[in-house]
Amino acid sequence: MLSNFTQKAYEICYAVFRLGDGIKNADLRTRLEKAGLDLLEAGSLNNNLSLSNSLSLLEVLMNFSQGIGEISYLQSQVVLREIGNLNTAVRQNNSAIAELNLEEFFQPPIPTQNNNESISKSAMPMVVDNKIDEIGQEEVVIEKD
Repeated sequence: MLSNFTQKAYEICYAVFRLGDGIKNADLRTRLEKAGLDLLEAGSLNNNLSLSNSLSLLEVLMNFSQGIGEISYLQSQVVLREIGNLNTAVRQNNSAIAELNLEEFFQPPIPTQNNNESISKSAMPMVVDNKIDEIGQEEVVIEKD
């Protein structure tokens, strides 16, 4: 089982890679993805100094990417909020970290007129609802939009 820091680093790294698909500048995309992987590595090692450094770099790159229009404002704000949450938790050394809702900003790609292919089922957003039934058993309901 992953620690809360590792899990949150994983979620942020995952979001960065998803965002990277839309970045046209190859160098910027590479740097963002490397910063995401550095964060994941620091999280897996539970190294607070490395986590803080990785979060700072990722924050700067996200702000820059949003500023030059490579990442949408909404998408950058969601990831930046999660970076801030993890950074605060690292500073406080608190492993209780809020959930990252990736569905909040990942929408299916809009098909173009030149692209008549259907959208991959793996790229379709899903709603996952965890419910506890009367006897305390967790029930997971997945709905496809």
